[in-house]
Amino acid sequence: MSVQKFAASVPVKGHGETRDKALLQVAITEAFAFLSAGEPRDAIVHLARYADLAAGSDIACYVLGLICFNADDLRNALTWFDRALVLKPAYPEALGARAIVLQRLGQPEDALDAFQDLLKFQPDDADTMFSIGVILQSLGRMRDALAAYEDALRRRPDHCEALTNRGALLGRFGRFEESLACFEAIVALRPGDAGALFNKGSVLQKLGRNEDALGAYEEAARNGYDRRRDGAQPRQRTAKTWTARRGADLLRSIVPLPRRLSAGAL
Repeated sequence: MSVQKFAASVPVKGHGETRDKALLQVAITEAFAFLSAGEPRDAIVHLARYADLAAGSDIACYVLGLICFNADDLRNALTWFDRALVLKPAYPEALGARAIVLQRLGQPEDALDAFQDLLKFQPDDADTMFSIGVILQSLGRMRDALAAYEDALRRRPDHCEALTNRGALLGRFGRFEESLACFEAIVALRPGDAGALFNKGSVLQKLGRNEDALGAYEEAARNGYDRRRDGAQPRQRTAKTWTARRGADLLRSIVPLPRRLSAGAL
């Protein structure tokens, strides 16, 4: 979809004037052009001139929130997502994006509430459940986080990020056999995954299976694992939701953006 076609699809609720809608469409088109040129701040300044026109459209508010997010203007992104949700409370994409922004702003409790609200609309979504686990873990609620990762895996057994974090927590609780099973499952799903192989070796070593551990470490090294780069501990992936990926796909379908909003980023 071209920028022009996308902009033309954005409704402007509450603004009956054809001229107003046309102005907003042009503003969105030009904002994407600024972003694609690597000038996110100019995109924000440009859009600020048309804020009143966008305020009546839930879709326009959501899109402007995504543009602000790309420009690292998280406060204004949050404002636009909040406006979208005032207009349309049952808006999963805006709820997911809002949760990510709150997490980035260092408001994990509010982000947790937002993800839990999102789960009401998408109860079977594994990524949302995984995101809840990540935030619970960041709050030190390890057993609740473990339960969330297990809920994510009930929804999608091949969720490798949930397997990684579940394996790491089980290791912290001394449940090494169960931890090992998580990393072995990742290796089965992603043969040659260097991080999973290293984590498998670490657990095997704790179980006293030193020869097996050495084999796992060597295989991790053959697959590019670098302890100085990747660290010795299981990696904690950043929270993500399907709505974030959908937003990223939307933006990429309009114009390629080299910065920020990518799958697993928003």
